[in-house]
Amino acid sequence: IFHWPFVMRVRNLGDQPFYGKTGGQAAVITLDDLTANKKGQVLSNVAFDRIPQHSGVAVRFEFTAPADQINKGKFHRIYTLALKYKNEGVELIAGRNGDCNLKNNTFAIEFDPGRKGWIFTK
Repeated sequence: IFHWPFVMRVRNLGDQPFYGKTGGQAAVITLDDLTANKKGQVLSNVAFDRIPQHSGVAVRFEFTAPADQINKGKFHRIYTLALKYKNEGVELIAGRNGDCNLKNNTFAIEFDPGRKGWIFTK
């Protein structure tokens, strides 16, 4: 079995800190196991209230995979990091220290040994 610890990081690329409501937002990693037809399993959920400018929030999870499944090409997973807001909407982008682009709040890593290169990002 392959075991790899992974850290995905939410970064504030802006010049101002992000201020959120207490308990109002989180960085969440979900797993879609396409071979097993299981989607949306939450692997990690890290709540945050503030991200200083040019800083970030680390979200950790462990990637595990049976070697025989990878070698046979019967392993296809997508790990997605997304920002989740309880009250997503205008209040997040209205202030100067909010989230100015709600459309760039996801990142995914796809493991597909059936394709050449077999590790892809989205």
